[in-house]
Amino acid sequence: MKPPRLTSTGYSLVELLVVIIVLSIMAGIAIRSLDHSTGRERLETTRARLDRVAHAISGNPNLTAGGNRTDFGYVGDIGALPANLGHLLTNPGSYATWNGPYLVDQVSTSTGATLTLTDAWGNSLGYGGGVVITAATDGSTISRRLGPSTDALLNNAVRVTVTDLDGYLPGNIYKDSITVTLIHPDGSGGLTYRTAYPAADGSITYDSVPIGHPDLRVVYQPLDDTVYRHLAIAPGNDYVATIPLYRSLFAYSPPVVAVTEDTLILADFDTNEDGFSYVDDAFRGTSEPDYASGEYRASDGYTGGAIRANIDAVDNSDIIGMSGAWEIVVNPTRAGVGSLTFRYSLRHDSYYESNEYSEVLVSIDGTLVGVGSLDYIDRLYGGGGSTDFTTGWQQVTISLGNLTAGTHTLRIGIYNNEKTTVNENADVLFDDVLLVQLP
Repeated sequence: MKPPRLTSTGYSLVELLVVIIVLSIMAGIAIRSLDHSTGRERLETTRARLDRVAHAISGNPNLTAGGNRTDFGYVGDIGALPANLGHLLTNPGSYATWNGPYLVDQVSTSTGATLTLTDAWGNSLGYGGGVVITAATDGSTISRRLGPSTDALLNNAVRVTVTDLDGYLPGNIYKDSITVTLIHPDGSGGLTYRTAYPAADGSITYDSVPIGHPDLRVVYQPLDDTVYRHLAIAPGNDYVATIPLYRSLFAYSPPVVAVTEDTLILADFDTNEDGFSYVDDAFRGTSEPDYASGEYRASDGYTGGAIRANIDAVDNSDIIGMSGAWEIVVNPTRAGVGSLTFRYSLRHDSYYESNEYSEVLVSIDGTLVGVGSLDYIDRLYGGGGSTDFTTGWQQVTISLGNLTAGTHTLRIGIYNNEKTTVNENADVLFDDVLLVQLP
């Protein structure tokens, strides 16, 4: 008897081909997905590396202390842009102010290990000494700016007004007894000391100041009375301030003059608003009356009363542009240059972001008038500090230009460019407003 025959159908050739094709398709999809994921990760790594290099050159604006920016990178130390990216890792010429390497690898266990100057594909980053760095990546180019422009990094202005302890200006009698010295990197690895005398109105201006932390030294030479300021110059932001000395020195040249027929305004606000009235949306074309207000304050002035203009956050809405001012109409009987002197104290909440700022503004007949070439008197930026920012009481004298005979409207007040939360408020107090018409 024959044993039974064992039979098995198995897989046909067609079935095996189908399985192989399906597996090939799935493998192709997986490979493409992996390639896409890897490319995206490399792109993000490259963008992060460009950010690190940009911060190494011009500083990280998010690094602050006490509300002031602390990091200005290579430019802040040297006063110039690097000729090439290698200067971020090695001193380009025994520069005394070089404080690198500026690209330290925080992850590596090797002491002093530096980051590579390539993208995630291994291509060298591109930089030609300007304000843009680039990465070729894999088939495309991405870029990162170091700042708004070369001028914004290297050519800012420092404008100060020197007064004595009582706020009096030096005048022609004392101006030559004061020296003002600005000390900042010279662009070649050293420091430059720029010393000059202020004008009779106490003003002095330095141009071509790089970003960073320059030092300002004001000396009343007969008594060696010295004031030091450690400044913070951000890209494209001029530094404007009044610097009081520590003594009462200039009593014989006070900024407040006797009342004459040429005195158009003399307001100390000790009993009332002295003819001023509050108006919303006074400056820069704002249209947000619900977010500004004004009030008389009987005891908050430099001495006695004051008028105050407020930026009121009200709610958590994002609002762009808010302003309010105190307004008064004057009627000179002849033509002549108007000279305006007043005291102010600007306060700006700590919750504002670094791109949000408040300004003290003055306008005559709708035209803004400021300090020097600026169209504002003073400005405070946010920055996430733990306490509110304030200028403290300052005194300023500015020209309103020629005032013809007839009616003119003067406004003094506050402007805020943006607020995003209910705890972002600002205000300015005004006292001792004097407007005279010069002969």
